[in-house]
Amino acid sequence: MDNVYVEHQPETIEKKAEIIVEHFLKKVYMKIGGKARAMVITSSIERSIEFYKVITKMLEERNSPYKAIVAFTDKVINGKVVTEAELNGFPSAEIEQRVEQEPYRLLIVADKFQTGYDQPLLHTMYVDKQISDLKAVQTLSRLNRCHPKKQDTFVLDFANDPEMIRQSFQRYYKTTILEGESDVNKLNDLTETIEAFNFYTQDDVDQVATLKLMGTDEDRPRIDSIIDAVVVRFKTELNEDDQIKCKSAIKNFNRCYPYFSAILPYESPEWEKQYVFYSLLVKKLPKLKIDDYTDGLLDDINFDKYRIVKEEERAIVLENEDTNVRPIPVGTGGGKPQPEIDALSSIVKDFNDTYGNIEWKNRDEVQRQIEELPARIATSVDFANAVRNGDKQVAQITFNDDIINIVAAMLEEKTEFVQTYFANPDFQNFVNARVFQAAVSQLTNI
Repeated sequence: MDNVYVEHQPETIEKKAEIIVEHFLKKVYMKIGGKARAMVITSSIERSIEFYKVITKMLEERNSPYKAIVAFTDKVINGKVVTEAELNGFPSAEIEQRVEQEPYRLLIVADKFQTGYDQPLLHTMYVDKQISDLKAVQTLSRLNRCHPKKQDTFVLDFANDPEMIRQSFQRYYKTTILEGESDVNKLNDLTETIEAFNFYTQDDVDQVATLKLMGTDEDRPRIDSIIDAVVVRFKTELNEDDQIKCKSAIKNFNRCYPYFSAILPYESPEWEKQYVFYSLLVKKLPKLKIDDYTDGLLDDINFDKYRIVKEEERAIVLENEDTNVRPIPVGTGGGKPQPEIDALSSIVKDFNDTYGNIEWKNRDEVQRQIEELPARIATSVDFANAVRNGDKQVAQITFNDDIINIVAAMLEEKTEFVQTYFANPDFQNFVNARVFQAAVSQLTNI
């Protein structure tokens, strides 16, 4: 009873709101290319209104350019009808649209938008409500929406026992056990490995980080000139083996730092600057013959849709054994990985094995059309340039636009593949992921 009383005191809400605002402004807003959004899950309508008012006040006090939106079902409070439209200053029907627009970045909800809400820019969730079982899975899965620039997500939970959340997901996934802790000090090891190759200076890092974080779009040419000079030194001063080890360590740092930065109890400006520098640098480093082009394949597949289909149409059969996973690995370099890109000739079989059989009338013809897609997409000048310049994000965006037009144009040839492609989102995602990797491989002569 005491805990309930404390939880509903204004001081408690203010403290949690302060944590939310500070975390968002320091750790979240710059995610997803500077467009990240966050959702606050509250336990009641009254609670959502209180959070909205306090968070709005705190954002104003900090002169933040961002604003919050509150979402709840109209309710009579103290004899007066309170509506979300009244608080937000615009109709309820516009909430989803407004969330995608500036200056709105925080969506505070009470039993709204916890299910069926698809917003790719949603990066972080602050949970101040006890959730369990299917509700927990549905709520937290709002973060599981793909975006070309989304590399990670984050949940800050004020109300739930981690074991209860684990048990909720256990109904849908077999147990996953973390065998140990991740060592944040390994970032120092990675930094030492990279810096030992001595192909850039601290001044390079400082200039790029400052221009990127504090500059404008007009500063991009200056950033490119610094990065390009560093790339030249990378190519000329490092032999093939050193390039492999160095690039592997840089990619390892870029993969691990976002994870650690979300949980570090202190700020590390030097690591943050290095991350900004390495993120821009790695996109311009030359494609090495050993680069694994299957890296990121799982990120291109919408597994959320996969789970929905499996849950609604058939039982999911899992092996009756627990899975042990190691903590986030942080190596200091890498050897020569061998690219293992699945042949497109197996895509129909692989899809059927994963999702259940599709009764094709002319399976060979469907397979032939799939196998021709990489060559067709490779004729796109914009896509080819993005791939050869090492800009995977632009390549993915261009691919997503072009592949739709290419498949639609194939309607005149045979209709079975095209009709299935547009009618079955799972099949479309499956084909797109494989074709993207194959097209990249073809354009880079791997």
